Amino acid sequence: MQVLAVPAAIANYVLGEIQQALGFSGNFLPALAGAILIVLALWALLNVTMLTHLSPAFDKGCTVGFAILSGVAAMAVLTICPEDVLSFDTEMATHALSQATGALMRNKASTEAGKHMPDPPIDPLLLEVALALLGGMLGGLLLTPIMRITRNFASAVDPPEWGQDQMGLPSWLKLTLHLNLILPAVATVIWVTPLFQEPLEIPKEVMPKLKAAIMMCIAVVQLVNARSLVQSYLNSGLKQWHSMKHAPPAGAAGTKTGEVIAFKLRVVNTLLVKVAIQCIAPAIILTGCTIIILQHSDDGRSDILTSGNPKSAEILQIPISFWVCIADFCGWWTCICWFWYGACFLTLIKSNLLQA
Repeated sequence: MQVLAVPAAIANYVLGEIQQALGFSGNFLPALAGAILIVLALWALLNVTMLTHLSPAFDKGCTVGFAILSGVAAMAVLTICPEDVLSFDTEMATHALSQATGALMRNKASTEAGKHMPDPPIDPLLLEVALALLGGMLGGLLLTPIMRITRNFASAVDPPEWGQDQMGLPSWLKLTLHLNLILPAVATVIWVTPLFQEPLEIPKEVMPKLKAAIMMCIAVVQLVNARSLVQSYLNSGLKQWHSMKHAPPAGAAGTKTGEVIAFKLRVVNTLLVKVAIQCIAPAIILTGCTIIILQHSDDGRSDILTSGNPKSAEILQIPISFWVCIADFCGWWTCICWFWYGACFLTLIKSNLLQA
């Protein structure tokens, strides 16, 4: 379902842009489709990580622990980091939401005094807390997928000598697998103003498109690599068969060894769908963030939940800047987790502390 949602959301965005180019009213569906993509990906990861008996209790405990640590780290970044270094425009987003809320209250007011009431104040800290909770969820749910991606990467680029013919990959696929770990590191730098925007003197209005471009590149590369990564996981069954065939457990008869091999292969096949979801979910999250950010508007217009219907004034019109703020942080934090988790797991694999 998630795989089908990606091209549907992208096609919706393209149609929305064509609609605006032809002079029709703004289309709220692309950003809504992007938000649905993010929710679907997070829900899928929650199902295969926490809401299934196939995940060991240790993995679930690590997910909860890293979610807490990630949430604390996200809150620290949002509250301590100066805006001229790293900014997600939380003040602009809350100001726009305050204006939209005030407009709704005035439209619904039945008295003359109510029709002139001021906009209700919304503390940016509330949005920062919500973003920190989102960062905690991302940090927890992306732990095992990035570990899976990194282990499959290490196994794919360095197959055993006896399995070169069966497991070897062409050079261009190995290059894309390396890009899979390099591009998130590049993305984490793009958001930091003194490291990227200021030295290159890039205008502020261009930055959303650059952020969307790097996230889309990461998503495309990951989707291209998804088949190789899943195949690398399936190759683990072949490795287990080879190791047990040539070095069976001590004291085990041939028949017993065959039963053990068959059981291990069944385990590999049982977890196949889980592994596939883990390999594509981060790319789907970044695709959803890209679609929302490309709806960026400097004036903070409130067209994301309206479609020209006169009754739209009777519902809360969520400003586009509010959604862009959430997608901006979600995309950057996903890249941060991808980079740091991947670097740590790759170090453990190279140190033989974690099996590829």
